[in-house]
Amino acid sequence: MTARSAARNVFRLSWRVGAALVRSFANAFMLSTNMNKVAMCRATALLLSCAIAGIAVANPQSHTGAAASDKPPAATRGAGDNAATLWKDIFPRMQDKNDSGLTQDDWDAISDIASGSLSRTQKQIERGRVAMAKLGPVVDDVVSTSKLRKCDFEHDYSQGFEMKLPELASMRQAARILGARANLALADGDWDTYLDSAGASSNLSRQVAQSPVLISSLVSGAIGQLSVSNAQQLVDEGSLTPEKAAKLLEAMDPLRGADPHGYSAAMNEEYKSVISSKMDGKQLSDLSGEHTENNRLQKLDTEELQKAVLPLAGMYQEAAACFLEPNKEAALKRLKASLATVETLPKNSQAILQVIMPATEYMLNSFFYQQATTDALVTALQGIASGKLNAGTIGAPAIWWSRAAAATRALNDEQQAAVELLRLSSVTDDSPLLATAIATLDACDATVFECMRRAMACESKVVSFEKLSRDKTRLDLALVGGLRGAARMALAKSMLPKWNAEQSLGLICMAIAASNALTSDPTFTHALTSQSIAEEIAVAVGHFAIRSGMTDELRGKLDMAIATIPRSDAFGFRAAHKKLRAELAENLRWKFPRADDVTEELNKALAQKSAPWLFAVDIVYRSSEKPAASPDGTLVDMDDIFTPDSVKKIADAWEVRDIQLTKDPEKDNAQVEPKPLSKITKQQRVQKFLNKINPPAMLDVALDMNRIGDTLSEIDAAAAKRRKEN
Repeated sequence: MTARSAARNVFRLSWRVGAALVRSFANAFMLSTNMNKVAMCRATALLLSCAIAGIAVANPQSHTGAAASDKPPAATRGAGDNAATLWKDIFPRMQDKNDSGLTQDDWDAISDIASGSLSRTQKQIERGRVAMAKLGPVVDDVVSTSKLRKCDFEHDYSQGFEMKLPELASMRQAARILGARANLALADGDWDTYLDSAGASSNLSRQVAQSPVLISSLVSGAIGQLSVSNAQQLVDEGSLTPEKAAKLLEAMDPLRGADPHGYSAAMNEEYKSVISSKMDGKQLSDLSGEHTENNRLQKLDTEELQKAVLPLAGMYQEAAACFLEPNKEAALKRLKASLATVETLPKNSQAILQVIMPATEYMLNSFFYQQATTDALVTALQGIASGKLNAGTIGAPAIWWSRAAAATRALNDEQQAAVELLRLSSVTDDSPLLATAIATLDACDATVFECMRRAMACESKVVSFEKLSRDKTRLDLALVGGLRGAARMALAKSMLPKWNAEQSLGLICMAIAASNALTSDPTFTHALTSQSIAEEIAVAVGHFAIRSGMTDELRGKLDMAIATIPRSDAFGFRAAHKKLRAELAENLRWKFPRADDVTEELNKALAQKSAPWLFAVDIVYRSSEKPAASPDGTLVDMDDIFTPDSVKKIADAWEVRDIQLTKDPEKDNAQVEPKPLSKITKQQRVQKFLNKINPPAMLDVALDMNRIGDTLSEIDAAAAKRRKEN
């Protein structure tokens, strides 16, 4: 893999991955009017550090090398203090299918656990554990080698863009192995192994950054963010002791500093790659993937090209300096001032710049996002370690709601069916299912219900499920199905024949809190599920209100719980609609030339689109993963809201688009008039673009907000019921 081919390959993974990443950065724009979309193909590719993981695991068995059994463990061989020497021996053992028996499914399981096991089901954890076991002693070698400071693969940087970087994919895979080892250790309660893995992963990030190439800096950042996000989940969990926080802070030390991933140095080195190149304009154009009509560049011979590169030195120096600015605002201001001088450059220099200059603004957003998340983690750990901050006060409820959902999904079919029949009052006192339901509910007091209690106890009431994973699908049926299942379990237990009034009221409050949690993180998926939970709460409240022993005090507490359900925008439909339109407008405007700001026109056009249309486009255009079918099990099944046929149509459309973008990403970026000065108005161009988007209809999705009032009225009426005395 060369640096340039790596860039092109990353981009071809999918525009969708880029969209998911840039959403995290909030503001990402084209470099300038002189940067065409083909230059962005190369530059955006360099940015998508999280997509490097796709290269790393796309076909890990394709690497060949000596069999693992023919070599002693890497850690026992002399390599001085250079980790690169050891890595060269470890990589084949880590990836050789014939000896390890690892399949692509195994790598997927390892990757899944590496990204965060705190909300995984036990089944997923065990799947990852089996896959990791196949790696055998190579895991220990990965850990020990990751801890070394020096890592020099002794590349010949004078090769410029043609220099090969074969280690990047394998080192990204090593990071996933470390992440899986860390999270499996957490699942086992093995803090020391977790800490050892976290420290090794953080140091591995610095090893990768020692190669002064932009793609290496981006991979370094991706590895660092994997460590940061997993550590952040422990902070969000709210259970770190001061001692553990201090140790974790020490493990994160390699990720601290002004520029731990070497962006600034790599940007300067990028210019050296250009100036040392012996290619002519056509060769540079071909290597960069340039297929537009950049005739000036095509005609440059080697001497002319090298001469035209010289005036670009200042641009690269300024770009490198931007990464040393104290904050993103100052960095972007400096970059903007530099870009304002582009038109003063010689025409040949401008032609080259269109192809080779990295998308610095994208990268600055990436850099400062990484810096902000790392700084937030460090601040929290310092506060907890010093005793100045109570870990429980900064716990994130989304972690615990997600865990409750995962624990519910882990129940077997018989357990789920028994609990659901109990909730529906379909289990008689003499039915064997009653014993199964009671045993299941009792066993879940330490899992599902404990997670729900922890979520409700968090001082922060801000719920953000999206932060739990970098690879969120816009139609996450596993999460919402599991969370509704957890609420159903609480409602079922509140209706047990052996009745405790206070306990039953507490369980109803759990279900209300679950509904409100989805409402507070507005998406259409969450709104529909929240409303469904509320409708089922109404039934349970009706049963509760007519039980014997009900007192005015209990009724007052019930009314207070029901009052927590928002009335101005119950279940978050309007908020989801508004948020979705704004996000789509921001996302889709990248399809137009940078100088042609069509945000206002997009907002107006999207305001005329129906909610189901927006919902479908959101899933097809913006999901980083293919939408999955409803989870299995009576409690967690979501087919009553999202029918299998509807989800399949959306998933098929996602897959078609993914294949299209993988084959020809440029075609997707050429759906509108390429020139800002076209005689077609902005409004006409926007309408023309939107007319080409034809998502599958989601007619089965009940987005009719007229039902909201009925749902709330049902809850209020149920709470007002009184027991009829004989």
